[in-house]
Amino acid sequence: MNFYKLTYEKYFFHRMWNIFKISTLLLLMSILPVSAKDLILKEAMQQGIRITGTVSDNAGNLLPGVTIIVKGTSQGTITESDGAYTIMVPTNSVELVFSYVGFISQEILVGDQRTINVKMIEDSHLIDEVIVVGYGTRVKGELTGSVSNVRGESLQAVPSGDLVKGLSGRLAGVTINDRGGETGLSSSAEGNIRIRGSNTLGDNSPLIIIDGIPRSGISRLSANDIESISVLKDASAAIYGARAANGVIVIQTKRGTKNEANQIRLSSDFGVQMFTRIPEAMNAWEFATYMNEIANRFTTQPPYTQDDITLFKNGSDPITHPSTNWYDEVFKSYAPQSHHNITLSGGTENVQYFVSGDYLNQKGMYRSDVKNYDQFQLRSNIDMTFVKYLKIGFDLSGRFGKDHSIPSTGRVMDRIWRTYPTEAAYSPDGLPMYAGELGQNPVVLSSDASGFLDQEQKVFNSKLSFNFNMDWLLQGISLSGYAAYDFNINSSKQLNKPYEVWRLNKGTGEYTNEVGSDQSWGAITRLSQSNSDYRNSLLHMRLNYLNSFGNHNINAFVAYEQSESLTQYINGVRRNLFSSALPELFAGEEEGRQVGGSSEEAGRVNYFGSISYNYDRKYLIDLTLRRDGSFNFPENKRFGNFPGISIAWVPTNESFIPRMNWLNSLKIRTSWAIMGNDRISSFQYLAKYTLGSNSWSVFGNPATYNQGLDESTFPNKNITWEIADFKNIGFDATLLSNHLNLSFDYFYGKRSKILIQRSASTPGYTAMTLPAENLGKVNNQGVEVTLNYRDEHGDFSYQLGGNFTFNRNKIVYMDEAASVPEWRKQEGYPMNSFVVYESLGIYQTQEEVDKSPHIPGAKPGDLIYKDVNDDGKITSDDQVRKYISSIPEITYGISANLAWKGFELELFFQGQARAGMLNNYTDTGNRFKYLFEQRWTQDNPSTKYPRMFRQSDAYNYASTYHLENASFIRLKNTELAYNLNYLKGIPNLFKDVRLFVRGSNLFTLSPIKYFDPETTSSDMKYFPQIMTITGGITIALQ
Repeated sequence: MNFYKLTYEKYFFHRMWNIFKISTLLLLMSILPVSAKDLILKEAMQQGIRITGTVSDNAGNLLPGVTIIVKGTSQGTITESDGAYTIMVPTNSVELVFSYVGFISQEILVGDQRTINVKMIEDSHLIDEVIVVGYGTRVKGELTGSVSNVRGESLQAVPSGDLVKGLSGRLAGVTINDRGGETGLSSSAEGNIRIRGSNTLGDNSPLIIIDGIPRSGISRLSANDIESISVLKDASAAIYGARAANGVIVIQTKRGTKNEANQIRLSSDFGVQMFTRIPEAMNAWEFATYMNEIANRFTTQPPYTQDDITLFKNGSDPITHPSTNWYDEVFKSYAPQSHHNITLSGGTENVQYFVSGDYLNQKGMYRSDVKNYDQFQLRSNIDMTFVKYLKIGFDLSGRFGKDHSIPSTGRVMDRIWRTYPTEAAYSPDGLPMYAGELGQNPVVLSSDASGFLDQEQKVFNSKLSFNFNMDWLLQGISLSGYAAYDFNINSSKQLNKPYEVWRLNKGTGEYTNEVGSDQSWGAITRLSQSNSDYRNSLLHMRLNYLNSFGNHNINAFVAYEQSESLTQYINGVRRNLFSSALPELFAGEEEGRQVGGSSEEAGRVNYFGSISYNYDRKYLIDLTLRRDGSFNFPENKRFGNFPGISIAWVPTNESFIPRMNWLNSLKIRTSWAIMGNDRISSFQYLAKYTLGSNSWSVFGNPATYNQGLDESTFPNKNITWEIADFKNIGFDATLLSNHLNLSFDYFYGKRSKILIQRSASTPGYTAMTLPAENLGKVNNQGVEVTLNYRDEHGDFSYQLGGNFTFNRNKIVYMDEAASVPEWRKQEGYPMNSFVVYESLGIYQTQEEVDKSPHIPGAKPGDLIYKDVNDDGKITSDDQVRKYISSIPEITYGISANLAWKGFELELFFQGQARAGMLNNYTDTGNRFKYLFEQRWTQDNPSTKYPRMFRQSDAYNYASTYHLENASFIRLKNTELAYNLNYLKGIPNLFKDVRLFVRGSNLFTLSPIKYFDPETTSSDMKYFPQIMTITGGITIALQ
């Protein structure tokens, strides 16, 4: 036999035997439990290679507690106090994974190395995370102002479809309340945003910047398009000058990056919406009993006989004596929703792109299934480098929303409570019954039988930008700018029509049909149609300078900006349409025709600049100055100057300060700024006129009537800016080997020149309406704390975080009349208070009534009101002001993110305290069930609530008894996900496959048990808050 053949066969079988051993080991590792795998590896390691070394940070400081594991296993070690480690590895081909909180994990192939020294690089997302601020970005470690930030990935886990609601509780200093409301175009939490509470007697809305442009409508943005959201709260907002007094929200959408591989990401989820809490109403027996007690109390004829009461209670005759739960009749248990998104991103050296498409569908909670909301979004952000020094950006985005619903949600919620539970919703044959006033049966009002409301919104945003690098002229100089053009078209068509309902003749048992109608319009067909068109253009030009000289770093710019907008509105009304099947304005009668409209132009001119300097990242200073001109003010008051300064010092970067192992970094900062607010009604310095409804002139022969003009506004030619003087001091620190991040801020603001009227100090008999003047003053102060702790142990990592905000305002001056008693004053106290009677409990005996000042006719079971002014009687002069409101003084958020072997769990809790709600139902109709079960009676005097009360009951005035503690903690959002890529065998086509289940508003703990604590409706006629649960998949293709 040939020698070479024997040698080759021996070599071949030896190689095959080695491959078989390795394959068997890998197979055993894939099917054996972890403990068995570790046992095999441990045995191999004991016979393997010894690796030693040290681990330090980039500055050479040795790091204790760094985790080192053999990749793909749980076998490993940690560094000692001197940063040294020793580990045994089975072969040269394994990789070691070095990980440490606050630093980027590193994977190193062992190879021929026996000593491996590692320098860990700080994680830029924690230490040098890029934060979007005014007209640029800033490394987090170089921020001198108070800025809160959230990444877009965190918002993708919010299933509600409302981006603003997803921000609730996530950012220190930002208060966002979910006040309820059905899904669709008419529902948005955007108007409920407060940054550091209420600061003015006027408009408290913050300025919203999207990709550098002032815009609105952030509730409807797709979370998949968001890169980051920053909230500027102190002098960091001063660069926006005239509109920055209420804070600034800066949103940056995603873009492609250089040399990024092309990627397609698909996301799809399906879910259901449910109510968080529904107020429970009395059933028919409870309601009838309650109404009879009211009649007995006021010596009137009881509306129900004892036989009626018995039949309502036993339910033996549901046709003549029904017991209707109108919530159950109108609403179903859940409604479906679906959301689908696709993004494409990538980039070369010269072209980068991000393109996305988004579709959201939400059905309504009505049993009629009439509600449907569709929303489509498209976005394209493209950056191109044409020549070496010139970069062009072109951004386009569009959104189309279409909402089909009932004519009035508010009307349905009102009728649910005003319609008695003793009335039937349907006949046995399923015919809608005559129920409520004018036959306004809630089940009919919540269907298209009573008409419809169609709304459409078309939004188009565009931006063309450039950046011209002029290093050839002077190192660090560049010229940048952009032009933006946006338009927003909103259209609405509402049809109200009469409908058929049926009434039962209890004597004959026959049903006869009648006409029901909306009480507002009567039994006519009425069509109202409107269209608004908003267009805005903005031009921005900026000269930038960015350079370093040794340890000296400078970042500066000067800029010019101008904007113009045009708003046009038109509406028309026709009655008695020829047919409700032809809902068009031409198809109605001439009588009662209405046509209206308006238009408004606006404009602003701004000059501003900023200079940022830091020395070796130890001493940092930011200076800003902005001069703004606003169309809202007369020519001699049109421009205002708004300066700002913020300073920071990083003592941990000082060589003369000893390094403390537990303190990794500390930055102390302070700031001051003057900012403005021009959110007022337009053109108040001019006299305004409207076509008068009662002003007519007669001219000519024969005489003709000519409609005249009425002066609608008394001008104030001295009207000017509302001014905010703002101060802030705080610090940022990282501790415990970069595991813990801590931020603290104390802020104090003085708002002056708030636009108010002198109506309080003007005698009522003068009947004068004075123009608004810059008179009001409000102070506001508070603290903010943010904590975040991160750690990891092998395959398990976690992050725990929280934020806390307390703020309290005080009205300094609002032209309050001197005659207002001390116990009802507003000046010197917080805004947004309740005026109520002081309640001292419930009368138990007639003797108690007789011995105290009381409302004439008061009896046991009535509320005891305090005689505040000691005049021996209870009158409106005894009302006091309680300095609490639905806007909380304390807000907080608590988050937990856990990850283990492909599994991820996120829990986010939102809470508030020092908030109140006035719950005093005084309307006709049904009542809350607890008011029956826990009411005072002679047989049950030890109760929580007073006796029964009727509509506008003089013995049931709004009082402290009706003030509820609206504090709560809510599981706002949660997500459980699994990354399939953690499994073996996923095709290379898939970069990432992720399954998830998400929920929002899942449960709430609150002293209020019967309805949602975030509502502001005193009579509970509100559309309840929504709980959402979805499940879906995200796939990334490469």
